[in-house]
Amino acid sequence: MALGEGGEQGPGRPVPRVLETHRPARAPGPSAQGPSARPGAPPPHRAGLAVVNTPGNMRFWSALCGVVGDGEVRALVDRFGAEQGRGAEHFVAWRRQWAADQLRRLRETPGVAGAHVMATTKGARGDLLELARDGRLSAAAIPG
Repeated sequence: MALGEGGEQGPGRPVPRVLETHRPARAPGPSAQGPSARPGAPPPHRAGLAVVNTPGNMRFWSALCGVVGDGEVRALVDRFGAEQGRGAEHFVAWRRQWAADQLRRLRETPGVAGAHVMATTKGARGDLLELARDGRLSAAAIPG
């Protein structure tokens, strides 16, 4: 189930369909649902988030998720390209902020209990480490 289907995130901002949630194959036990889970409530979702560091890396994740032809995804690939065209220093700062914003949006999404953050390239791993170092991955930095 894609987060962008059937819901808005933030004031008039749909969550990109690239971000997908996965239901467990079977209902998790109480420890997996967390201490605040209500009895009888559906299990919380875990969401996967790719840390993307180039337009080509965004195309890779789009293909992996099966959303290559989606207009929203094409626009996002184009945006990554445009931001990259503004210079290396700008692009590094922009893509790191983009990743931090996606994590914040996931945290604000009802029913999402956690994120599986995937940084599969050297640049993406560097971005993720820098976000952790500067505190943008902490619970205090990501309201929820």
